Amino acid sequence: MSSAKEAVRGILQKLPLPTKRIILFESTPTLTDNTKAVFDELVRRGWNETYEFVWITSEPAERFADVRIPNVRFVPRSDDAQFKTLTFQARVQLMCNEVLAKRTGRQFTLYLAHGCALKDVRGTYELPESIDYALSVSPYMAQYDAQNLGYPAEKMLPLGYPRNDELFGERLPLRALFPDSDFEKAIYWMPTYRQHKNGLVHSDISMPILYTEEIAREINACAAKNGVLLIVKPHFAQDVSKLKTMDLSHLRFIDNAFLEQNGISNYALLRSVDALLSDYSSVYYDYLLTDRPIGLCWDDFAEYSAREGFLLDPQDILAGGVKIYTSKDLCAFVESVAKGEDLLQAERRAIRDRVHTYTDSNATARVADYIEQYLR
Repeated sequence: MSSAKEAVRGILQKLPLPTKRIILFESTPTLTDNTKAVFDELVRRGWNETYEFVWITSEPAERFADVRIPNVRFVPRSDDAQFKTLTFQARVQLMCNEVLAKRTGRQFTLYLAHGCALKDVRGTYELPESIDYALSVSPYMAQYDAQNLGYPAEKMLPLGYPRNDELFGERLPLRALFPDSDFEKAIYWMPTYRQHKNGLVHSDISMPILYTEEIAREINACAAKNGVLLIVKPHFAQDVSKLKTMDLSHLRFIDNAFLEQNGISNYALLRSVDALLSDYSSVYYDYLLTDRPIGLCWDDFAEYSAREGFLLDPQDILAGGVKIYTSKDLCAFVESVAKGEDLLQAERRAIRDRVHTYTDSNATARVADYIEQYLR
């Protein structure tokens, strides 16, 4: 950005320019993650009776015609003129993926985040210092989140992630969601991306462990034998179309469309399983709150470390997860879940208490209270 533009932006941010009673919301995908949790809470509190709620979406606005909440509308991100106008008019901006720049001195702009620091992404996703605050789950994690974001640590709010409140509700009836599979227990497999649709490549494999159709069938047979359902939700940026076409009884691939069709959220499904299977994803931190077993696919750790790198020591912070290098290791983890074993409970609880200041279901209320207090 030129020095002239920086000067103009600095002046605009200091001026008490008029703002309208508009709250902007952003998440990717739309209506998900921490932003959706705060949105729901503000609707519950009746804020949409006095504020206009506007979602900035990368999808066609018509897609949300079924959202019949008063005073809520959806604006395509592609409508650049309307988008910029709204960012100047809004009294509050809440986002967890794309950064909505703070335009005026009267705005309150809060970055709700979409995951705690683990991988080293310094310099690739920076948060302007002009943003009022950014969310974190604890002072311990805030220091690393701030480094990754290039953002002042003293402006991190360790209130917890609103989306994590869903991890404390009643379990969903999984057998109704997967009627064609016979199982007693379930594992949710949430791998991070290896090759991002934006061109970033962190590993030569597209999906950990499942390198071939033969291995996939081997894992499926193991899961079926032990009465365990493996629910696989690949990262939305990762192409695993070939694997998803396989018709397997106990290795079931889902996506955001599945969640929408069944009227459930990703974290409602996550709270309903007996264990998590992941790798270098920050969902690990969130699932610590459930105090249930975690398996971590470690088969491309050396390559991933060399290409991406970690901000925290993965051997330390991820010590609460069982390391899985091969299909046999994965079968062993499936068997342990089926037996009700929890091999790393003590290690996991110690890391949970280090990572999370709060282990309750009140993060959304804390964030909403903070916004309300700030505006007053």
